[in-house]
Amino acid sequence: MSSPPAATLNPDRSASEATAGTSATTPTAWTRAGPTTSPSTSSSTTGVVSPKAGKPVPQYTTPSFERVFRDLGWGVADFIRRDELERSEYLRDDGFTIRCEFTVMMEIHTKDIIDAATPHKPPAVVVPPLPDLHHHLGGLLSSGEAADVTFEVDGKTFRAHRCVLAARSSVLRSELAGLQDNNKERAAITGARAIVPIEDMEAQDFEALLHYVYTDTLPEMKKENDAAAMLPDLVAAANRYKMERLRLLCEDKMCEFLNARTVAAMLTFAGEHQCHGLKEACLQFLEDPANVREVVKNNGLEHLSPSALKDLIAKLVAGLQLSNAT
Repeated sequence: MSSPPAATLNPDRSASEATAGTSATTPTAWTRAGPTTSPSTSSSTTGVVSPKAGKPVPQYTTPSFERVFRDLGWGVADFIRRDELERSEYLRDDGFTIRCEFTVMMEIHTKDIIDAATPHKPPAVVVPPLPDLHHHLGGLLSSGEAADVTFEVDGKTFRAHRCVLAARSSVLRSELAGLQDNNKERAAITGARAIVPIEDMEAQDFEALLHYVYTDTLPEMKKENDAAAMLPDLVAAANRYKMERLRLLCEDKMCEFLNARTVAAMLTFAGEHQCHGLKEACLQFLEDPANVREVVKNNGLEHLSPSALKDLIAKLVAGLQLSNAT
């Protein structure tokens, strides 16, 4: 790179204010400023050129690193003193030469700059991905530790905890409150634990109900026969004790076993127990003519209740009207 023309040093001006021709850059004028998306200077050197050697003075060579340009500029802070320049060999005929070398990265680099006033967010504590409360409560149910109420269902007893039951069902809370008043005197005399008889429910269904109350999940049902036997009874129990989430879980599980052999019975059941999600799934299944033919082949439509058949006809008619309109 060729050196620019020498500049004349005005005695009334400091050395830091001198210029070297129209294109040369002095230490004080060597600044870069601009938006964050401007190219970044990766390295540069600036030095006073010796008239003898023609090389920058090492002590005034200023290395730089990649810069992120903001509204404020930046420049060289290490200036040569006027008296040092006047005594040096770099001043010739009241002039001196400055040479700058720099490399510009042509790619545009951007980086978000966080204001120093912004409070630093501390590192987050690692938390287990899934809560384990349901495991603890499930263990409490299995052990029967600190149980204060006993249910008798179909000849089998189940120990439970009043506070858990009351928190999960408003119906159970009311029943247990009335039971506590009725048995307070008896318990004071005999020391016996309260026993609550449950009628119109099988033991396995009540056990599944307690499993949901303590763990908020359904018991494992791998076989279709197990689900077919238990899920309808659990839906009835959910309606009985006003557990909306339990009913929805049962509906969703029943949809997994929806097929040409079960759709008719499920559609009738859904209408009788206000299972709107299950009902809609059954009707959508029967919108497919192939599924309807399979149901008819298995005499499934004979198991439809009058109200379920009416819903099915209305659904099919609506589908035909929509098809004709398009």
